[in-house]
Amino acid sequence: MSSRSHTSRRPAWADLRFLVGVVLVLASVGGVWFIVSSARQTEPVYVAVRAIVPGEPVAAADLAVVDVALGVASNAYLRADDLGEGLVAARTVSAGELVPADA
Repeated sequence: MSSRSHTSRRPAWADLRFLVGVVLVLASVGGVWFIVSSARQTEPVYVAVRAIVPGEPVAAADLAVVDVALGVASNAYLRADDLGEGLVAARTVSAGELVPADA
């Protein structure tokens, strides 16, 4: 006579390894989504369309707005809504250069 032990198998979804795997996949997808969405955040800043020399008044015609991803350096550049009247260049800004806020 053979004695067979009848063991009941739990469904696959109840296995701890399966649940840990699902959690790891969801955490990975969420992490990648967060990194990609953070990298795509851009801000409008000014770029010089021509060379601007120290002492020269800066007008809107001398600048163009571009969207760039600057991250923590965003405060270092002249933002699109920061252009006021009577601005004068403090240093040379080359054509095509992002306009530093201190320039």
